[in-house]
Amino acid sequence: MEFKEDLTIHHAKLYREDLFLLEDFLKYFFSEYETFEIEINTKSYSDKFLSIKEMIEKNIEITRKTNIHISMFHFGKRPIHTLKSISIDFNNSRISFGISDTDEIWVKGTKLKINEYFKKYKPWYSFIQFDYFTHVMSVIWGISVFFNLYKTVYSLIFGVPLFIFGVTGVILNLISPRIKISLDNRENKKNVSGKVGTIIGFLIGIISCIFGVLSYFK
Repeated sequence: MEFKEDLTIHHAKLYREDLFLLEDFLKYFFSEYETFEIEINTKSYSDKFLSIKEMIEKNIEITRKTNIHISMFHFGKRPIHTLKSISIDFNNSRISFGISDTDEIWVKGTKLKINEYFKKYKPWYSFIQFDYFTHVMSVIWGISVFFNLYKTVYSLIFGVPLFIFGVTGVILNLISPRIKISLDNRENKKNVSGKVGTIIGFLIGIISCIFGVLSYFK
């Protein structure tokens, strides 16, 4: 009997050194394996590699539209069938894992370890970053609440925070996708989080000033 578990990671940023560590981490779950394969797909390009090193040496450009699939398999014998496998799909909004084995304990344990492992790659601002639709609707609701409940305390308690949350999220998604895979070294990108924090702070200040002026003249 085969047991399967799925896992989805919604926020992560991985750079060159992180990808090498990820390959080692995945191989840790297999005492032996027949296949470790990486498949890269874009609208105009497709290729397969047998290691992270081979992929990096190819000097591939990874963009928001690049899809990456990593798979590891260990096959049983007589009859040949998949005994143990981990598959991973990367895009700019999520990382999806598929884990399967004939050992239910291994499947559930692997899922928990992978989920825990990826927590360190989660940026600090992920708690305010969702999909575009959620943030755009938040902007609309914020404006609606502010003007419909104008001159009441609720316009400031609910309207302004909704609007700030929506605009901040839209800008975050524009400058920093929820899932980022880069072949650059992390050291070269170490100031990105600080810049994001500065942008968020500046944005909140500007929006607060705008709503303050509106409240004064309305």
